[in-house]
Amino acid sequence: MRRRVDRDARLQRERSLRSGQGALARRARRRLVRTQRLRDAAFRRRAWHAAGRRRRRSERPSRDRRRLHTVDPDRRTASRVSDRRSLGDRRDARRGPLGTPEHHRGDRTLRIAVTGAAGFLASHVADVLLDRGYDVQVVDIRPPHPDIAGRPRLSYKSADLTDRASLDRAFAGCDAVCHLAGVGDVYLAGKEPATAALLNVVGTANVAEAAIGAGAKRLVYASTWEVYGEPKYQPIDEEHPCRPDHPYNITKHAGERIALAIGALRELPTIALRLGTAFGPRMRPNSVFSIFIDRALRGEPITIQGTGAQSRQFTHARDIAAGFALAAESPLPSGVFNLVADESVSVRQLAEMVVARIATTLTFAPGRAGEIAPALVANARVKAALGWTPRAVFAEGLDEMIAIARRQQGASQ
Repeated sequence: MRRRVDRDARLQRERSLRSGQGALARRARRRLVRTQRLRDAAFRRRAWHAAGRRRRRSERPSRDRRRLHTVDPDRRTASRVSDRRSLGDRRDARRGPLGTPEHHRGDRTLRIAVTGAAGFLASHVADVLLDRGYDVQVVDIRPPHPDIAGRPRLSYKSADLTDRASLDRAFAGCDAVCHLAGVGDVYLAGKEPATAALLNVVGTANVAEAAIGAGAKRLVYASTWEVYGEPKYQPIDEEHPCRPDHPYNITKHAGERIALAIGALRELPTIALRLGTAFGPRMRPNSVFSIFIDRALRGEPITIQGTGAQSRQFTHARDIAAGFALAAESPLPSGVFNLVADESVSVRQLAEMVVARIATTLTFAPGRAGEIAPALVANARVKAALGWTPRAVFAEGLDEMIAIARRQQGASQ
């Protein structure tokens, strides 16, 4: 009771002070303003957390739909207590030896759209999704890559990133969208920046809106680690400021931001994967790997632009594709993740490894604009959040590419 009387007396003194003049009155009024601001901030925090809890509850599948995998009716009554395997062992057993669960929504298999599947990376994403049991709708202005064309459960829809109506038709019936189409070539983006802006920014906005119109539950966007620009500290984590300075990384960063913004406004969970420099089968002929290997096989010297000190965490296409599959399956809200390999290799080291496997010589030429300085990129967040682990060993991936190039060279002779 006394505490209440003291509080009432204190409030009365505050009111009388605030209504007066002088330094004490001004301090009292400032205290009132600070108190109100703190209360408002606390209210906003509580509202924000409550909205997040409601959103997570709404995204959580109902009890009868949480089991997405085919269940043997004869085993339904088996006691869970009798299964003493670890969680990891049970998950691996459910997915099979290659991690290939059967995904269903009601009576149908889940369908994921993959844009850009006529090209290098997206064709690997389609491959991995098919291996994991999904129906895959490849979306591109060209037919799918020959290595995946004709696979069961794969369908093709022609669409243009600048034509929203064609994207609406292509995404119809899709449960998620993996967006990899656009200008992915640094030098092409520098040569045609307007085209890069149109496809990487406007095209991405069209993809996000078409995904929402189709009722998709998730969008996964292919960004790049190069959006960070010149590193301010290393290793570069996802909190590092983005200062892109070339038409390629500027437009990729703008595409990332527009996808995340539309997702936030329209409640479409969106994950942007900032990819490491990709390598593997089906690479473009103008990639540094293809150029080095082809020149060496023809007996020509390998030319390094600049000093060759530029280091890259070259990430195998199949590891990147696995990251897209995990992001599409993830219940996480929107976010940004660095998807890069652990191993860092310089361009000169790459050239020397090719020379060690195919006898040739090295030469040097002036560097080209658009090159990012050597950098080490952190990947701890994606490992913790998505359970992603890069599996490819760089030297083995290079051997695989050389073997493919030898076969292709022999077939063409």
